[in-house]
This record gives sequence, structure tokens and C-alpha cells, in this order.
Amino acid sequence: MTKKRIMLLLPPLLGLIGAVVRFVQCGVVFEEETGLARPHALSAVLPVYLLAAAVFFAVAARKSKGKNLSWEEVFCPLSPSLLPLFVCAAMLYVVSGGCLLLSSLGGGEVLPLLLGAMAAVGGGALFFAVRTWRSGGAPGTALLLPMLFAVVWLLITYQDCAANPVVTAFYVQVLAQAAAAYAFYHLAACGFSKGSRRVLRWILPVAVVLSFTALADGVDLPIRGMHLASLLSLLGFWLCEKT
Repeated sequence: MTKKRIMLLLPPLLGLIGAVVRFVQCGVVFEEETGLARPHALSAVLPVYLLAAAVFFAVAARKSKGKNLSWEEVFCPLSPSLLPLFVCAAMLYVVSGGCLLLSSLGGGEVLPLLLGAMAAVGGGALFFAVRTWRSGGAPGTALLLPMLFAVVWLLITYQDCAANPVVTAFYVQVLAQAAAAYAFYHLAACGFSKGSRRVLRWILPVAVVLSFTALADGVDLPIRGMHLASLLSLLGFWLCEKT
């Protein structure tokens, strides 16, 4: 196996390990009755692991050169073999957003409705971005909508968890959403000929690792669907990035 292929497969592999650790942590660290975190080594292992992954990809990307790059300079033409990955990601955004909308109707809360609508719109924009990419265009404008969705998602999550003293319970969610927002921001920048190869080679794999790890959190199914959609779409862009 070549070094290039190893680097391409490393983010999902590290994300899978992170998800396993997070799943075990959620099962043994948190008290069922109170939700408080018991003292446990896993509470220190996971953040150190995620930090190590971020540092590794930062070091790996440090020699990458190229600023103000266009879409064509950063990404290869979309391969037909990777098209289903993006289609699944877009559909997951739409379906997860629709499920959240339906489950929140009549609840009297506006933010879940907003988040569901933004997820569905972001999924539709991702469909359009892929279509533009396949036709030879640069999908910068379309990718701004998934970025805005991720920002709104991050703000809503932070508001919901701001009063929670158990940071261990939600920090993976916050980091994953922040990484997804930052990744989509730099993807959109490529569509406006403002791409940075060094930043993309850092944030895309880090966002994949965090999104995969966040799947193990004890959150509602639509939220997991959104994390999975972020994982698949950002992994697809990572696999299409030119070396």
C-alpha cells in the first residue's frame, strides 16, 4: 500500500478508533441517573487522542504550498466512483433535517425547526454543488450554504449545552461541528479562487475524524445523521484533493 493511499484512508480509520473510544466512554463514564461524569482514564485519553490526530495532520500538511488557488487547482474532476458518496451525504442532510422538522412540529421551539430547515437546504445545496462540479464549474456559492448550516448548528448546540457543567458530555459535538463549518468555509473559498492547500490538508482530515467520533455520542438520530452527512461529504472532498 502506497504512502498516498495510507494518508487517504487514515482519517476514517482514526475516526473509527475515536468513535469506539467515545462509545466506551459514554457507557462507563456517565452516570445514568444524574448524567455526571465519573473519574475515569478515558476522560483524558480521548481529548489527547483527538489532539494528537490534529497535530499529526498539521505536521503532515506543513510543507503543502499554494495560496489563492482555484477549484481546478485543488480538486480533481469528480470521479463517478465517488459520486454516490456525495449523493448519500446530501440525502442524509435532507432526510435528517426533514426528520428533525417533523419531530419538532408543535413543540413550541423554534431552534430545532431552524436547524432542520437549514440541514435540508444545506443538503440541497450540496446536490447543486456536485452538479456544478461535474459540469466543470466551481461550486463556491453553493458550498456557502452547508457552511452556514454548520455555523447555525454549532451555535444552537452551544446554546443548548452552555448551562451543562459536564463539558465531557458535549465537547466532541462542538468540535465536530466547528471543524465542519471551517472545512466548508475553505471549500467554498476554493470556488472563489481563494483556496489554501495547507489549510485544506489539515482541516478536511481533522473534520472527518471528529465527525466520525461524534457518531458515538448519545444524541438523537437526526443529529447523528447530520454528523454522518458531514463525514461522508468531507471525506469525499478529501479523496478528491490533488496531491
